[in-house]
Amino acid sequence: MSFAFFHSSRRLASVLITCLSLLTGCTVGPNFHRPILSSAAGYTAGSVPVLDAGAASSQKLNKGAAVPDDWWQLFHSQKLNDLVAEALSANPDLQSMQSALKQAQENTRVAQAAFLPTAQLAFSPSRQRVANGISSTLNSGSTLFNLHTAGVAVGYSLDVFGLNRRQYESQQAEEEVQRDLFQAARITLVTTLVTAVVQSAALQDQIRETRALLQLDQQQLDLMNRQVKLGSLPELTAINQQTIVEQTRLALVGAQKQLQQQNDQINALLGDFPNKKIVLPTSLTDLSLPQDLPLSLPSVLVRQRPDILAAEAMLHVASAQVGVAVASRLPQLMITADAGQMSSVLGNLFNSASTFWALAGGVVQPVFDGGALLHRQRAAEAGFAQSKAQYRAAVLNAFANVADTLHALDYDAQAVTSQDHIVQTAKISLDSARRQVVLGDISPYDVLAVEQVYRQSLLGLIQVKANRFADSAALFQALGGGWRDRAHTAT
Repeated sequence: MSFAFFHSSRRLASVLITCLSLLTGCTVGPNFHRPILSSAAGYTAGSVPVLDAGAASSQKLNKGAAVPDDWWQLFHSQKLNDLVAEALSANPDLQSMQSALKQAQENTRVAQAAFLPTAQLAFSPSRQRVANGISSTLNSGSTLFNLHTAGVAVGYSLDVFGLNRRQYESQQAEEEVQRDLFQAARITLVTTLVTAVVQSAALQDQIRETRALLQLDQQQLDLMNRQVKLGSLPELTAINQQTIVEQTRLALVGAQKQLQQQNDQINALLGDFPNKKIVLPTSLTDLSLPQDLPLSLPSVLVRQRPDILAAEAMLHVASAQVGVAVASRLPQLMITADAGQMSSVLGNLFNSASTFWALAGGVVQPVFDGGALLHRQRAAEAGFAQSKAQYRAAVLNAFANVADTLHALDYDAQAVTSQDHIVQTAKISLDSARRQVVLGDISPYDVLAVEQVYRQSLLGLIQVKANRFADSAALFQALGGGWRDRAHTAT
């Protein structure tokens, strides 16, 4: 292109920049302020539970301690660690949330582009003919001619009242919503997987104990049948024992069914089909109960729990949308500039005599729209009030969630202690019965009955221990999972 074309383009750009520097606008609508947590916020009405500190398997709550990001490693199981790593990399629901975050990030860049001028290059060759009765615009007087036009068009919307700024602010908050939802999905995935692995291990323990109990029930039934034949025991007693055997067998089948379903769920969490063989802990003894549990301060909880942060970001979106609605009712200013070359001869297109340019400005002020913009503003304000209520609900739910988990852990500790005493008592009774049967003081039938009680107590202990493991994982989730310790963003 010619020097004249570039010179005129630079002159237009300098005029445009001068206009922008003279027009400094304000940003209408409310400025967002992070909600302040009430000083009365707390988890429990009384003191924090001690989690049965006198027991050998006691847990301790460390007030103010940070929640580790890889908190599942506190269970000290490499198999569990491997499963979590696989789930975080292959779970389709998590991948979907990550794509949603990526989409939000790209939309933020789209909104950011509104701050920059738009520019378009154009080249338009044409062949034209004018009517014979009209003088030709060309010096030659010919009615048939070629016309070649090349130029650049620049436009800029002056953000005098902050419409673009509020829209960008809203989209940034939308991106933060998706980021927080992604982190919430990550924490939920890990907690669900850890709980499923714990239940799988507990079911395998229960199956082993139920098989042992079934064997005892069957032995007792065999003894009864012999006594019935000898006439020393009523037949009804043996029939009742047969019912007990079938009930135990039914319990075994039910546990096996639950185990298979649990393993299918684990495969799904890993992003695999149910026919894939996975390596799992085979007993609760393969897992260690976390001894030191963090307990975040209330002021920290609202800054690290993703669902609260998502609700806060949604509140920010609603606040910015009020500004967008207000700015839409105010004048919109636009500056446009065009510069280029025009010639009937292609070879002369870039001569200085072929240069043209134009600079224009415009103002648009809504006058009548049937009240649409006014009601849109009122709707945005109502949405802002709704988001405030939703944020408060999210905070209250989070605190209730932490409180429920703390109470559950307290009761779990008490249940484990009580059930452990039951097991120890039953074991003492069994040892005593075995000594007595050797001395001939009691019959083998009596020993089997005592051993059945012992096996039942072991089944109860497995369940309460599994509950304690699961509720420990639930506490990490309730506190936000510690994900702020790492950057988990879309790529």
